[in-house]
Amino acid sequence: MKKKITLAIIIVIAFILVILAASSLYTIKEDEYALILRFSKVESIKSEAGLYFRIPFIETVQKLPKNLQLYDLRPSDVLTSDSKAMSVDSYVLWRISDPLQFYKTLGSIAEVQVRFDASTYNALKNDIGQKPDCCKISCRRSV
Repeated sequence: MKKKITLAIIIVIAFILVILAASSLYTIKEDEYALILRFSKVESIKSEAGLYFRIPFIETVQKLPKNLQLYDLRPSDVLTSDSKAMSVDSYVLWRISDPLQFYKTLGSIAEVQVRFDASTYNALKNDIGQKPDCCKISCRRSV
């Protein structure tokens, strides 16, 4: 009877150790940054691809894209200087160059999209609002 109980305890402990070992390893792909957060404070930033170790339940890993990103905005109506409505379809190409600054100022990709919606629409409205409808408009703007 005691052998069965000790065997069960050993199996449970082994299972817990396997789970801890599995949750302490993480991988980074070539096109990712990894921010290692300890209690929501950035401890380190990894940019090299590979297999890494973290302290389970204390450190978390937030991954951010390293490559060029495309954000396609919804088409919107904008008035030209002669008060004619134009439908404008736009997109933004962007990349994270400093992951620590990105995390401190924005925190997530969702916040980037919210800010792109507002700033791009305002920039388009201002640029196109100064041009008459008769001219062909091609706007390239760095936001």
